[in-house]
Amino acid sequence: MFLENKYLKYTLYFVMLVSMVVGLKVGAERVIFERSNNDVEMVLSYKEVCRLALLAGVERDDLFKYIKDNSYISSIVVEEDTLEDYVNDGKATLLRGSEVMNLYRVGYINRHILTHLYKQTRVKPDSYYIFTDEKDDYERIRDYLIAEFGKDGITQIGRWNIIEVMDEKEDLLKIGLGISKPLVKKLSNIGFSVILRLHNSDRLNESVIRKKFSVLNVLGNVQTIIFEGDSVLGYPSQMEHVQKKIADHDLKVGLIEFVNQHGMKDIALKTPKSVVRVHSITKSEMENLSSE
Repeated sequence: MFLENKYLKYTLYFVMLVSMVVGLKVGAERVIFERSNNDVEMVLSYKEVCRLALLAGVERDDLFKYIKDNSYISSIVVEEDTLEDYVNDGKATLLRGSEVMNLYRVGYINRHILTHLYKQTRVKPDSYYIFTDEKDDYERIRDYLIAEFGKDGITQIGRWNIIEVMDEKEDLLKIGLGISKPLVKKLSNIGFSVILRLHNSDRLNESVIRKKFSVLNVLGNVQTIIFEGDSVLGYPSQMEHVQKKIADHDLKVGLIEFVNQHGMKDIALKTPKSVVRVHSITKSEMENLSSE
């Protein structure tokens, strides 16, 4: 009995020693990491600045130039566009099939486009129809919806910029449609660094991941990404593809403090040197801070 207790005691000491060594190693690595990443960068959201420009009654470009010349802001976070953004900016119209049928029955507004729609296909009351004027807008929306739903999941109506898709309206409006390349270039020309903020998808597949990262192939000045919502892009089934894209593009990934984004822990463990800490100042915090 005495020998057993003695053996147990020494085993416990050994486990404690190993734990201390591992803890010291992790702590030392953390200190080294923090010392090598001690720069602080102040960042604003593109959409929030646009909202400020609207409320102030000034042009967006003028406000961004003013911020660059008169503040310590060095970077702008560019969020993915959504179909809701296109609708709110007047670049696209989203109508349920039943709305199309009612408009066609009683109205003459846009009768020309609706007539061509009726000639090309049988309008389905439960589907949604997306109308755009510009070819570039149409192709961008179409390509991202194909990545989400597959080629068989959407229908292109003849030679017109019309897309038919079956989905819930709220989900359709929130689907990420990638980052605007001209916008990133415009902000870069003003002098800002650009941080991309990417949406996750409810219909995850490798095509969606590849499409969302495709903007990086033509933009050489993006070094950091962060993620929108309560999960990172790729969670839960496509994390390996996302981690590979992060490594291939040598990206930094923003870990938002005090926000538990599903999948971020996995990225931090697999690619620890890519992680940078982000502190997001909430509206309630802002109310307690001075303007300076």
